[in-house]
Amino acid sequence: MKKTLLLLLFVALGTTTFAQDLSNCKKTCTKEKLVETGAFLGVRIITADNHTHAKVLEVVPNTSAERNNFAVGDVITKIDGLTIKGRLHIMEVVKSYEPNDLVKIEYVHNGKTKKKRVFLGALNTKVVTETICCDEVETKSTTSNGLVPAKIQFALYPNPAVNNLQITSDLQVNSPVQIGIYDMLGSELMSTEINSNNDILNQNIDLKSFATGSYLVKITNNDVVSVSKLVIAK
Repeated sequence: MKKTLLLLLFVALGTTTFAQDLSNCKKTCTKEKLVETGAFLGVRIITADNHTHAKVLEVVPNTSAERNNFAVGDVITKIDGLTIKGRLHIMEVVKSYEPNDLVKIEYVHNGKTKKKRVFLGALNTKVVTETICCDEVETKSTTSNGLVPAKIQFALYPNPAVNNLQITSDLQVNSPVQIGIYDMLGSELMSTEINSNNDILNQNIDLKSFATGSYLVKITNNDVVSVSKLVIAK
């Protein structure tokens, strides 16, 4: 009998924390940092019938594999152009990735070859608190997607979230405020508009319909745009 492997396509990745020298700081403050370890796709696999590639036996719920519609019987043939040579080989290939890496997967579904770009998930997610030197105001720069970080500071908590998310601001905001949640490919999954009436933003977002994974939360108020990463862990 062939041995099967509940792969979850994960690799436990070590995380090293470097402490900041606070000896010359006039003022210190704390901030929360999201730490993700263990890249995974979320499938149970064996070596395919042709003694090469990797055949899907089971798709684990609430994983990247389920969100990307992988199915039992699919045969993964390539990852980022590298030909997969069985279950042991795919394990070695996945070891070179980290959570949230975007990979191109080529596979056979119902006899047809398909290709998808998939964000790998994180097996473990936790929030750690760091003490930093905050004598100087942090210089804000343009984000990688061209959005200018907000002057108003928005907070998302808890993060990771389960079924509910609270979004607050540290300053009064002008109405309207648009809140959108997107997947990591940029597809809008939810949007709402809030009339804050020139008050502090304090909005609850229902996440019960969202699966475990990583998302982007975009908050727009006039010409101010803030984009934050949200992790949902159920």
